[in-house]
Amino acid sequence: MMNEEYLRYFPKKSFYPNQQKAMSEIYRALLDERIVLFEGACGTGKTLSALVPSLHIAKNNDKTVLIATNVHQQMLQFIDEARELRKATKIHAIVLKGKLHMCPLEKDYEECDLLRENTYELIELEQLQADAERMKTLRKRSCEYLAKILQADVTEFYHWLFSGVRTPEEVHEHATGDGTCGYELLKRGMRDIDLVVCNYHHLLNPDILAKFLAWLGCELSDIIAIFDEAHNIESAARSHASLTLTERFIERAMNELSGVSEEEDVYTLLRMLRDTLRETYESRFSFGEKERIGTEWHDLRIRDPTSTEDLLSESLLQRIPDINALVEKAYILGKELDSMYRNQYKEGTSDTLKTSYVLAVSSFLKDYLKLASDPGYYPLINVRREDNEITGRIELCTCIPKNVTQPLFNSLYSAILMSATLRPFETIKTTLGINRRTEEITYGTPFPRERRRTIAVATPPLFLKNRDDPEIIEMITGVLEDIIAQSDGNVLIFFPNYNEAVRYHALLEVNVPMFLDEVGVSATEVKEKFFKIGESGNKAVLLTYLWGTLTEGVDYRDGRARTVVVVGVGYPALGDRVQAIQYAYDHEFGVGRGWEYAIEIPTIRKVRQAMGRVVRSPDDYGARVLLDARYTSESPRIMGKYSVFMSIPPEERAEIVDVETEKAKYSLMNFFADIRRMDS
Repeated sequence: MMNEEYLRYFPKKSFYPNQQKAMSEIYRALLDERIVLFEGACGTGKTLSALVPSLHIAKNNDKTVLIATNVHQQMLQFIDEARELRKATKIHAIVLKGKLHMCPLEKDYEECDLLRENTYELIELEQLQADAERMKTLRKRSCEYLAKILQADVTEFYHWLFSGVRTPEEVHEHATGDGTCGYELLKRGMRDIDLVVCNYHHLLNPDILAKFLAWLGCELSDIIAIFDEAHNIESAARSHASLTLTERFIERAMNELSGVSEEEDVYTLLRMLRDTLRETYESRFSFGEKERIGTEWHDLRIRDPTSTEDLLSESLLQRIPDINALVEKAYILGKELDSMYRNQYKEGTSDTLKTSYVLAVSSFLKDYLKLASDPGYYPLINVRREDNEITGRIELCTCIPKNVTQPLFNSLYSAILMSATLRPFETIKTTLGINRRTEEITYGTPFPRERRRTIAVATPPLFLKNRDDPEIIEMITGVLEDIIAQSDGNVLIFFPNYNEAVRYHALLEVNVPMFLDEVGVSATEVKEKFFKIGESGNKAVLLTYLWGTLTEGVDYRDGRARTVVVVGVGYPALGDRVQAIQYAYDHEFGVGRGWEYAIEIPTIRKVRQAMGRVVRSPDDYGARVLLDARYTSESPRIMGKYSVFMSIPPEERAEIVDVETEKAKYSLMNFFADIRRMDS
């Protein structure tokens, strides 16, 4: 019998199927300080299932609940859910956004810190009525918005803030209207908070996390963290942990030292770093490659993805045998310069807060020289064209996300990782370094099975070598035209990559509007046009690609998509980065795991996310088409290791119906006819 006490936080009049059971399981797991891995399909009420017991446990144990996502649409949903919870229980909730979005002066963290110090000093001197000259200096470099907060009664603001759940935009508008800073007021209001809605970077970026915890006045052990779309934590953690250093930045560090004769050896280090970078990328261009470089960063290999020796480190060590000692000297000098710049800005002798480029370059080099040969990291050189000249960048890509996530999950009071595509759980635990006890919860879609159909069409497998075969192209084109003709509404087609989407956009001949999710064109504008046609009861086609922005975090409710098609398996391009991650996983977790963890499982998650774009409510209906023989139930027997059928969770596999190519149109025709009969 479940404990009913936490249900006072539940704001709805009724439950989704399995929602009460999910809350009970999560409640028990949180009491036991376990990590919850929660996979639930659309319509299982995952957000409230996680929030309700979390808020109750937090209230009783002096903890704070954080719910985070990296998907804008989900952030808006969390705000709506928090508002419902607020009406039911009067919780105090705050929604956080990046500082630059909310600062009235549009200052970064460093400038704000110095302005804050000066503002406190100015107010103290004003109260003492002392040192008029010093006060005059401080007024040039202080924050009037913070001063008003410190000197005025802001009780009314907090009464307004906690009388509802306010968006960052609402807070900014309200605060600036009063002549105060909404960001500063939010920070000061966090000590007595029940729920924070935030972004992944508040937890995955160590610098931001440290500030965040200071505002909350707590440790990680006081936090219950809920991660939505948690299958994205792995890539987000990699992104936050990867380091870059541009050629332009190195040159700025050189300029910083120009004319400082006593630091000639540090200047020489910087010059040789820049020259080595240039010579290295010039030597890596293949025939004609340099002329094709555009304005986007382009990767050049400096280390074999399965090796630990890189060209840049080798060249630097050959040229500068005492490089580590020089880097340490540059680092100490950079810290001194940085401190001097802070004092100049604080004292008003400089109009801008400068930061030391020497410090930034030397900090990067310290990490690079230590980590570039580590299999968990992968060094690259990126190049692009600026003002019609090639410029370079050194990148140290983090391959193993658990370097970031393991300390986090080991320190939190508890956490809930939820997604519609989180399985296999063992993989997520391994790659994120979760070695605490876990509670694993799975709920499939609760919607009527007769209102959806999933078919695997036995077209030849779209291996890379097959994609240009004229017969296969003609077959795929014909099947897609049949599917479009038989669908009772919008058709959403996911291709393995952008080039394939462009190819079939040119080949398909249909008598309905057809949209292409084009590189360089706003995907939002395209999808809104597509949605509008579907919501009106008419039909359109949208061609996109599996690793684009329309696979997840987009709500295709209310007829926005009636049929979704996944063409091919859509493995990511096996470039150096992906191969390096695969190698790192092989090295870390055992040979063979690299392909599984870095390629196979993330791809199947993308496929499942794409399939989940249709059937979003009990009354909704739709068809899902997997267009490749590797998805068929016969493929494990016929195709062996190339089959992906067994990589799909068992209850989803059970719904897949194998269909011959020429019969795909009849399968959809019959399905939509059945729906019309049911709804008539």
